[in-house]
Amino acid sequence: MRDVPDDEPTPTLQERAEDELQPVGALGAAGSLSSAVIGCLLVGWLIGEQTGKNPAAALIGLFTGIVVGLYNLAKQMLKR
Repeated sequence: MRDVPDDEPTPTLQERAEDELQPVGALGAAGSLSSAVIGCLLVGWLIGEQTGKNPAAALIGLFTGIVVGLYNLAKQMLKR
């Protein structure tokens, strides 16, 4: 926790939680992007296994994961 000078107001509990829970920049963004890609690829692969269209479903899952991951990345970057 940071030291607060006497003339500065004490941060609220929510402000302290936001300070402590911020992801570590590029690491958080990379984790979000890779999780979306791997997760959607896995779902696509599983659907492909069930339907017998494995390569097509896996590719659709891969591209969906890339789009979702880049959307989340842009959302994180615009928030800062």
